[in-house]
Amino acid sequence: MTNQTNPTSTRRPSVSQAPTSVQSAGDSLAQIAAAFETLRERLAAETSSRGALNGLVEVALRAVPGAEAASVTMCQRGNYSTPASTHDWAHDADHIQYDVDEGPCVEALEQETAFRTGNIGLDERWPVFGPRAAAEQDVGSMLAFRLVLAFEDCEAALNLYSRRLSAFDDAASGVGMLVATHGATAVNGVIDKEKARGLTRALETNRDVGTAMGILMSRHLVTRQQAFDLLAVASQRTNTKLHRIALQVIDAGDLDMNLPHAAVAAALER
Repeated sequence: MTNQTNPTSTRRPSVSQAPTSVQSAGDSLAQIAAAFETLRERLAAETSSRGALNGLVEVALRAVPGAEAASVTMCQRGNYSTPASTHDWAHDADHIQYDVDEGPCVEALEQETAFRTGNIGLDERWPVFGPRAAAEQDVGSMLAFRLVLAFEDCEAALNLYSRRLSAFDDAASGVGMLVATHGATAVNGVIDKEKARGLTRALETNRDVGTAMGILMSRHLVTRQQAFDLLAVASQRTNTKLHRIALQVIDAGDLDMNLPHAAVAAALER
């Protein structure tokens, strides 16, 4: 359900009113279909979640009528961030919300709903954020939608901004909701691939470390724990990642024992 407040007072003479005409159903459906196709094409080649989020805000900006900027808010373990935005002023408006802990995007991700305002400066729901956003970033209207992303311990929202008053009508809200829903699904596909690549790398690392441990156990007649400790000592002493040390052992058939005697002795005592 979309919450909406449209104060009747005029905010500032310098801010123009948005057109009030509503698109036809056919135009809206065509626009939504085109947006989804663009989003699919944009994310098909993405290999990182950050790139996918950038693609989402770019498509949202083009797809939602009245939008002049778009961003994504994420909250992980109580920490807010804006990993993607189309304009600096949208990024800055997001951070005003984080600073004062109120605003459409903060409430959208906390209450799992959508928010719309046609005059943020006079909207009584956000008495601190609204006037600051209007004064500092010239924000007139906002839409915010919950994004359900596959990150752990993460809440997110898609934010759409305009510097005009009453910029977003019901049609814009409907398109925005669909972009947020479909976009989250597309982004999650990229996140899942990213996680799979990370798991594959972890498995490869574990396999290589295990192989290196086996070489050391056979060559020096040490236990599994002692073999691992020797790898760890070499990693710490040379400031080299453990996986790289393991690969060196696999390639050379042994560990470079040019390490302090005390460190080696400590590893072999376990």
